[in-house]
Amino acid sequence: MVTPSDTVNRRDLEVVVIGAGMSGLAAAEMLVGRGFRPTILEKATEVGGTWRDNTYPGLFVDIPVGLYQMLFAPRYDWSHAYAPGWEIQAYLRRCFDELDLRRYVTFGMEVVSAEWRDGRWMLTTKTGETRTADVVIAATGFLHRKKMPMIPGMETFHGRQFHSAEWPDDLDVRGKCVAIVGSGSSGIQMVCALSEPKMDCQVTQYVRTPQWIETVRNPKAGRVRRLVGRLFPSVGARLQARLMERIEQDPRLGDPWWKLEPGPKRDAAQLAFVEMIGVIDDPDLRAALTPDFPPGCKRIPKSPWYFRAVQRPNVRIIRRGVTKVVPHGIEEPDGTVNEYDVIVWATGFDTHAYVRPMQVTGLDGVTLDDMWRDNDVFSYRGVAVPKLPNFFILNGPFSPVNNVTIPQTVNDEMAWICEVLAESVDKGCAFAPSDAATAEFVDWVSEAIPQTVWADGCVNWYQGAKGLPVIWPWYDSEQTAMFRDVRLDRLEPVPSRLADR
Repeated sequence: MVTPSDTVNRRDLEVVVIGAGMSGLAAAEMLVGRGFRPTILEKATEVGGTWRDNTYPGLFVDIPVGLYQMLFAPRYDWSHAYAPGWEIQAYLRRCFDELDLRRYVTFGMEVVSAEWRDGRWMLTTKTGETRTADVVIAATGFLHRKKMPMIPGMETFHGRQFHSAEWPDDLDVRGKCVAIVGSGSSGIQMVCALSEPKMDCQVTQYVRTPQWIETVRNPKAGRVRRLVGRLFPSVGARLQARLMERIEQDPRLGDPWWKLEPGPKRDAAQLAFVEMIGVIDDPDLRAALTPDFPPGCKRIPKSPWYFRAVQRPNVRIIRRGVTKVVPHGIEEPDGTVNEYDVIVWATGFDTHAYVRPMQVTGLDGVTLDDMWRDNDVFSYRGVAVPKLPNFFILNGPFSPVNNVTIPQTVNDEMAWICEVLAESVDKGCAFAPSDAATAEFVDWVSEAIPQTVWADGCVNWYQGAKGLPVIWPWYDSEQTAMFRDVRLDRLEPVPSRLADR
């Protein structure tokens, strides 16, 4: 419980949260509730993070929204079981407003460097402004640094081209030929949306690596059900639970934790994915979209109708990547030019960027880039790194970005961080994990990863430089238990300016 004296001390702690997306929202809510007064620095002009940036047609959250909403702000009037992106963004904006957290946000502040100097963090923004902080919490997300390919001729293209996270507000695709380059979740969702007759366009998807796709139902909630959910939360909670039951994953997938350990449940789940793709009638198209790695090894996109969309007459699948762009389209290896008005690069994100490109310099001048050289990323408990006192990364290396929801993950991580910060106030120092504790954590997690499906013979975006997936290999309950066991003895005290207060 926070006493008045604790509150005064905690409010004296300069806590800076970088990013006002979903993780930044969760961090702010918990910090304020624990008596801290954070400052949130956001590079954009609005909250929302990835849901602000991504506005492409067909975008929806790929886990049931009842599990995706914030634990402290439940909502029972969602329009769909898997809510569209615009609705998630509206929800996040409303949370910042209704919880009065927007007053902690300063917009247009992109932090480019953080340096531990004289017992505190010195932050520098892109505009050259400097800020000090006793604590830095990086809520920068893991899907924020776009990956654009370097394809010969891209600069010569006469039409419009852009990354999927930069869909132009003024783009009208009616009557146009659109190329979508990429076969991850973004590419799949766009193909589904653009293939609809009302879009009136021709769609070509370049599929270098086919994906296993889970066919899901996405029922729409009726107007009355949504109104009841809004006005009567207790009734809405029950109705939402029923909606969740209606979209329970294919019974052939069985235990949702089949990804974590081999056995009959995994075998059955993987067979189910083979059967799902069997709805494609054309054997050549079915073969072109069948992956050559086991289901689950890469992140599994979800879609109600992708396999139906690719069989529409206005959709074409080209089973290779793009090697050359020319002024009017994409040139194939045989010299044929496919003409396009629009090229969308659905080429994903650098998921191991984490806080980067921000430059972080800790004790003794050691940088985060030095420690993570050659993409060999690591952390202690997914949130802290040695030699970076009171610097925390939400959803950092070894966080459960595939098998535990972001709201649950960030709630567990922030609960632990707040315990550490309370100790910082009491002891008048900062804390950083020891090298030994970090190595022990990494070894503990790494020993379990080979039994997971993510280590099952494919290249995926979870993997670090040594080919080992950097991900949490257990259940959500085990993550929660780990963070509840605070273990301050695994952290090293670092002198800070708190001692002078």
